Amino acid sequence: MPIQKVRSRLSLPIFYTCIMLLSGCALLDAANGASDQNGNANTPDAQDTPDAHDGPDGNTEPEILNSAYSLSAGQAHTCAVRKSDSYFECWGEEGTEKRLGAPSNAYTSVEAGDWHTCALSKVGSTVECWGDVEAQPPVPSDAFKSISSGASDTCGITAGDGKIKCWGWNPTRGQLLPPDGSNFKAISVGQNHGCAIDADDKIQCWGYLHELVSSKIQTAIDAEAGPNTYRAVSVGANSTCAIALETSQVRCWTSLASPIPNPSPDIEFSAISSYDLRTCGVTNDAAIICWGATLLNQDPTEAQPKDDGAFDAIAIGANHTCAVEVTGDASKVVCWGQPGFEPTWTVPEDL
Repeated sequence: MPIQKVRSRLSLPIFYTCIMLLSGCALLDAANGASDQNGNANTPDAQDTPDAHDGPDGNTEPEILNSAYSLSAGQAHTCAVRKSDSYFECWGEEGTEKRLGAPSNAYTSVEAGDWHTCALSKVGSTVECWGDVEAQPPVPSDAFKSISSGASDTCGITAGDGKIKCWGWNPTRGQLLPPDGSNFKAISVGQNHGCAIDADDKIQCWGYLHELVSSKIQTAIDAEAGPNTYRAVSVGANSTCAIALETSQVRCWTSLASPIPNPSPDIEFSAISSYDLRTCGVTNDAAIICWGATLLNQDPTEAQPKDDGAFDAIAIGANHTCAVEVTGDASKVVCWGQPGFEPTWTVPEDL
């Protein structure tokens, strides 16, 4: 998933995962949402709504493409490309080895899906993918300007006409059936659906059993008042969040019965990243704020970094978060986990 993303250590199936959400041992049913161990629906409490702290000063358009790294987190691994020299590195939990090793080419960006990894080649802007499934579907030979990977699928915006092309292992679930049209500007693919920003800065979504997930989210997006235009979008399992074009505020929608709280309208964002029902964002003043459903009903702020650094990119996985921290002219990738589920790996020293 690109800069706005913009997803590890789970080994259970993604559609029924006993660990990810809310109180106790939570089960995530992709069609019906989250429930606790007794089958009761979970909803974010009012206190889960992010506060208006760390707000920005001014309304200048933030530069969201200036991060020193292309950063992406999958279910159980994370990848980064250092833009200065195209240095590429992936790291993750035991059992993710096939998702980590990359062909020896130079890349401009990388996308870590749940079970695979794709990267955009520096030469020719073609895509290469590798991962856990031996018989991978063929990758289109087109040149792409951006790509985004979900659970087992990847979609990209072609470099010439801005059309969307998708490939992967879910041909019957709808993720591989993007909207027609050209000149799309941004794209994000999650576990169940994908969304893209079209030439008119509107959001179009598609995916899993359309009437259950993507159509509900699309209906909620279309019902928004005002210009309803966006410049960044990030997709989770049953949720989508986006940064408004004119205000830089974040709005979120879900296919579930209980809504996800939006961050305070006093906060403006430069980047967001979603996984499942959880989202983290980088504010215009370089702070990180997280909200939504979290592991074992923990406070969403537990997903935020423990120090007060300045950040310019972020990527969240099933139970970990990575970000690019900026100190003066230097940048580095830092990662942290949810309490009780801290990653067993460390960020490679070369990054």
